[in-house]
Amino acid sequence: MTKFISISDGNEIKIGDEITIVSIFKNSVGGITKVYKNIIATRQALQKLIKDGKVKKVEGSSDDLDFLWNNSLERISKKTNWKVEKVSKILETLYKVNPWATTQFILKEIAIELDKKYEDHINDSEKIFAITAQDGKIHEICKESIKSYRAFPAFRSVEDAKIAYSITKELLKNTFKNA
Repeated sequence: MTKFISISDGNEIKIGDEITIVSIFKNSVGGITKVYKNIIATRQALQKLIKDGKVKKVEGSSDDLDFLWNNSLERISKKTNWKVEKVSKILETLYKVNPWATTQFILKEIAIELDKKYEDHINDSEKIFAITAQDGKIHEICKESIKSYRAFPAFRSVEDAKIAYSITKELLKNTFKNA
């Protein structure tokens, strides 16, 4: 399953969507001029946006996402010595009381699972990304402000954060109206 993701805001773009292209030009007096153009996303338009570095093509399948979700539940199950069904029921109950805590708990396990593909420690990563509690969107985190990577679900790349976002999208939409 191929997805097209906007580099600027991380949202998925589907063929047929109306999108706004922003072009920035430096003018002769030292300022900048922004030009906005609304277009319909076609295969040709998306290919040009990929070439321009404004859109990223992401290959993935729902099987991969299901695997990460199930693996996260199994990791929690192993940590607590509970069955996966019990973990699911407890998370459902916790979600009724505090949706963000549940979402962050799941995101943390997904982040750990996604981080397994890297050989070095996350502290060695050039950039760190997170899905924040303020708006439920992906943001780059200033590395100097991080005291412990255990305190929050940290991702090494926007792509990893987008994978986690897509897995927990329904949880995030129910928690944040604009997510």
